[in-house]
Amino acid sequence: MKNFKELTKSLNLHEMEYTEGGALGGSPSALGGGHSIHSDEGVHRIDLASQRKRIGAFLTAFGRKEYLDPKAAIGIMRSKLNIIGLDFNFNPQKSKCEVAAETGEPLTYRLTRFGGVFGTSPDHDLLKNGFINSDGISDARNGVGLNLIIGIVETPNGLFKLDVNIEDAVNETEEDDDEVNPEEEE
Repeated sequence: MKNFKELTKSLNLHEMEYTEGGALGGSPSALGGGHSIHSDEGVHRIDLASQRKRIGAFLTAFGRKEYLDPKAAIGIMRSKLNIIGLDFNFNPQKSKCEVAAETGEPLTYRLTRFGGVFGTSPDHDLLKNGFINSDGISDARNGVGLNLIIGIVETPNGLFKLDVNIEDAVNETEEDDDEVNPEEEE
């Protein structure tokens, strides 16, 4: 049977104002660490520079590893970014990874948050402007979206490393078109 003092530590009832820690906002073993209901600070808040730095640190650490197949590595990275609500249009069947590895030309993908935004709002005139269709990031960042820049570097031992950065999107046409049409898959 736990007493109240032990319960308050495990349930994190008495938090400190500042906690040491990484992208999760604290160390679960430290006093006041763990998950908190008192803050909305998290890596899903990509409009904050501090959270973009955390995501950048993760991408740098991810890219330091060596991979046998760069397409598979990008797929794994995409699934990791999906955990925090970010996505990009990557299709391994139509990817230009081999060309990027040979030429050194980076792959550029437009990031979306929570799949993007589609629909309308009460203050939006649907008849004049049509549906709202955005990436979900530019709305929170004064119209500036984010691009994921992936450089593929072959190492001397035949494996690949990824040089991954997040940069401000300059225009709408920078995204690689990796969509597969149903006719092309057959």
